[in-house]
Amino acid sequence: MNDQVKYGTCPVCNGSGRVPCPYDKDTPWLIGMSGYDTATHTSVCRNCGRERLCGPATGKVLINKDGVQCTHEYVARTKGYYYCKHCNDEI
Repeated sequence: MNDQVKYGTCPVCNGSGRVPCPYDKDTPWLIGMSGYDTATHTSVCRNCGRERLCGPATGKVLINKDGVQCTHEYVARTKGYYYCKHCNDEI
Protein backbone atom coordinates (compact mmCIF):
# COMPACT_ATOMS: atom_id res chain seq x y z
CA MET A 1 0.00 0.00 0.00
CA ASN A 2 1.21 3.50 -0.81
CA ASP A 3 2.31 5.37 2.34
CA GLN A 4 1.12 8.63 0.75
CA VAL A 5 -2.51 7.47 0.73
CA LYS A 6 -4.42 8.96 3.66
CA TYR A 7 -7.59 7.57 5.19
CA GLY A 8 -10.14 8.97 7.60
CA THR A 9 -13.38 7.95 9.28
CA CYS A 10 -16.26 7.40 6.88
CA PRO A 11 -18.61 10.41 7.04
CA VAL A 12 -21.64 8.31 6.08
CA CYS A 13 -21.49 5.72 8.88
CA ASN A 14 -19.14 7.58 11.27
CA GLY A 15 -16.81 4.60 11.25
CA SER A 16 -19.34 1.97 12.33
CA GLY A 17 -19.76 0.31 8.92
CA ARG A 18 -23.55 0.40 9.47
CA VAL A 19 -26.22 2.88 8.35
CA PRO A 20 -29.94 3.15 9.14
CA CYS A 21 -31.97 0.99 6.79
CA PRO A 22 -33.95 3.20 4.39
CA TYR A 23 -36.88 0.74 4.22
CA ASP A 24 -39.77 0.20 6.61
CA LYS A 25 -39.19 -2.61 9.13
CA ASP A 26 -42.28 -4.42 7.84
CA THR A 27 -40.96 -4.74 4.28
CA PRO A 28 -41.23 -8.51 3.65
CA TRP A 29 -38.02 -8.97 1.64
CA LEU A 30 -35.74 -7.12 4.10
CA ILE A 31 -34.90 -10.31 5.97
CA GLY A 32 -33.16 -11.61 2.83
CA MET A 33 -31.31 -8.39 2.01
CA SER A 34 -27.55 -8.86 2.11
CA GLY A 35 -26.04 -7.12 5.13
CA TYR A 36 -29.36 -6.29 6.82
CA ASP A 37 -29.42 -6.61 10.63
CA THR A 38 -32.89 -7.18 12.07
CA ALA A 39 -31.81 -6.36 15.63
CA THR A 40 -30.64 -2.82 14.79
CA HIS A 41 -32.63 -2.21 11.57
CA THR A 42 -29.38 -1.20 9.83
CA SER A 43 -27.64 -2.16 6.62
CA VAL A 44 -24.02 -2.17 5.51
CA CYS A 45 -22.48 1.19 4.63
CA ARG A 46 -21.81 1.37 0.91
CA ASN A 47 -19.46 4.34 1.16
CA CYS A 48 -16.58 2.69 3.04
CA GLY A 49 -15.79 -0.51 1.21
CA ARG A 50 -19.06 -2.22 0.45
CA GLU A 51 -19.22 -0.39 -2.91
CA ARG A 52 -16.72 -3.02 -4.06
CA LEU A 53 -19.52 -5.61 -4.05
CA CYS A 54 -17.87 -8.24 -1.87
CA GLY A 55 -15.71 -5.96 0.21
CA PRO A 56 -16.51 -5.38 3.88
CA ALA A 57 -17.50 -1.95 5.16
CA THR A 58 -14.32 -0.79 6.88
CA GLY A 59 -15.40 2.50 8.48
CA LYS A 60 -12.49 4.19 6.67
CA VAL A 61 -12.39 6.14 3.40
CA LEU A 62 -9.82 8.05 1.40
CA ILE A 63 -9.22 11.70 2.11
CA ASN A 64 -10.49 13.61 -0.93
CA LYS A 65 -9.03 16.53 -2.89
CA ASP A 66 -10.47 19.00 -0.36
CA GLY A 67 -8.66 17.29 2.52
CA VAL A 68 -11.75 15.72 4.10
CA GLN A 69 -13.10 12.18 4.32
CA CYS A 70 -14.76 11.30 1.02
CA THR A 71 -18.43 10.68 0.40
CA HIS A 72 -17.87 8.79 -2.85
CA GLU A 73 -19.58 9.68 -6.10
CA TYR A 74 -18.51 7.20 -8.77
CA VAL A 75 -18.68 8.01 -12.46
CA ALA A 76 -18.02 5.75 -15.43
CA ARG A 77 -14.66 5.61 -17.10
CA THR A 78 -13.97 3.75 -20.33
CA LYS A 79 -13.76 -0.06 -20.39
CA GLY A 80 -16.09 -0.64 -17.45
CA TYR A 81 -14.08 1.07 -14.71
CA TYR A 82 -15.48 3.67 -12.37
CA TYR A 83 -13.74 6.36 -10.35
CA CYS A 84 -14.81 8.73 -7.58
CA LYS A 85 -14.83 12.29 -8.84
CA HIS A 86 -13.77 13.57 -5.40
CA CYS A 87 -10.84 11.30 -4.44
CA ASN A 88 -10.08 9.35 -7.67
CA ASP A 89 -10.69 5.97 -5.97
CA GLU A 90 -11.17 3.34 -8.69
CA ILE A 91 -13.43 0.33 -8.76
